[in-house]
Amino acid sequence: MRNTILLTSLLFSSSIFADVEHVLMQCSSVSDKLDRLICYDKLTDAVKAGKNVTSAQLSAKDSTPKILTVEDSFGLKEKPKDEQIEKIYARVTKVDKNVYGALKITFDNGQVWKQTDARYFKVKIDETLFIKTGALGSFMLGRDNQNTTIRVKRLY
Repeated sequence: MRNTILLTSLLFSSSIFADVEHVLMQCSSVSDKLDRLICYDKLTDAVKAGKNVTSAQLSAKDSTPKILTVEDSFGLKEKPKDEQIEKIYARVTKVDKNVYGALKITFDNGQVWKQTDARYFKVKIDETLFIKTGALGSFMLGRDNQNTTIRVKRLY
């Protein structure tokens, strides 16, 4: 009930009404019941967190819309043209290596990045790293107190 009141009050805000209405329409068009519920939950969570819902994008894996904020879209191929970020900070929650030794890093914001170069870079769980834009659409991962960075690519 509380979420409904919050969502209703925000729906009448003229600044975000069109975006929320668009996402609601996308959610209502999802045929699978569970995916539709997940879509509504994501929208509600974004509104409760005070995030400005700037766009909704269909996932390549399924037809469930993903609610994207400016930070959520950092590193994806399709970027919002009017809102771009040069650098983000995130805390490491999981680190894996593939058979070639390349790192696969999961952050607390849900983003997963993969190392694309062969440089050595030690990563610890719970440390905060940055990802910044590089030349020609590339991205670099590093830490503030170290001059070394590695080239990374966002997986999802």
